[in-house]
Amino acid sequence: MKIIVFVEDFGATGVVRNAIAIAGRLAEIGHDVTLLAAKPDGVLRASVPEAVVSASLNEHGESGSRKAVMRRSFARFRKFVVREKPDIVFSSGNHGHLLVLGGTRLLPCRTIVRISNDLDHRGSEREVGAWSAFTRKLKFRTILTLADRVVLVSARLLDQVKALDPALARKAVVIPNGVDVEAVRAQAEDELPEPSLFTGDAPVIVAMGRLVPQKNFAMLLHAVAIARKSKDLRLLVIGTGPLEAPLFLVADRLGIADALRVIGPVANPFPIMKRSAAMILPS
Repeated sequence: MKIIVFVEDFGATGVVRNAIAIAGRLAEIGHDVTLLAAKPDGVLRASVPEAVVSASLNEHGESGSRKAVMRRSFARFRKFVVREKPDIVFSSGNHGHLLVLGGTRLLPCRTIVRISNDLDHRGSEREVGAWSAFTRKLKFRTILTLADRVVLVSARLLDQVKALDPALARKAVVIPNGVDVEAVRAQAEDELPEPSLFTGDAPVIVAMGRLVPQKNFAMLLHAVAIARKSKDLRLLVIGTGPLEAPLFLVADRLGIADALRVIGPVANPFPIMKRSAAMILPS
């Protein structure tokens, strides 16, 4: 079959790593696979397997919010799908579902969407209240209605979909995220991207993710401040996002600014994780 796997960009996120793994495996078993992104940027583009075609709707880059980029990408996406005539379009990340489902309407291809966020997931501090909850559920109902098949990453999500609409839940299947353990072990033996990350005697704890509210890094800083009262340690955050500057302000207020370091996304974080004293997931 001819398959398009769609992501927002090639950034070092779990969604993109998952999409690359799926695209690679589909190509390995004989399918014609394109990994298509709205934006060309991201350190993981170089890790796309040779058997998979990587393409972007905006090869010269696109600025603006995710929603704005997706809106501006709609016509290009529709043109790309009409030209390529895929059998299946798989939307791997939550932010691309409406683009994929709208852009494939009335075309002879099947659509699959992968949902990895709770239906009541809040993307920012502003998304609160009854209206936000209503519009979010309306969005998910639309996605469930238009998609031919829905992949959910947990049984909890399936329960939420059943509560929303038992009939639409029949389209859903639970497929937990997979991890190639042997590949991770092999990558963990690579050299550190920066040898200076682990200089000194203090243990280094690591956290990784986009610097946005739902990743909860502010709470982690408070935990580090408490821990440092009894043991010297340092915090290394791998990621980028709008909360980077506020993160340092919080660290300064807590008196731990000298213990915090933030670096941008890296294609292979596993050598860092292996050498850390602990890996923290505060989401």
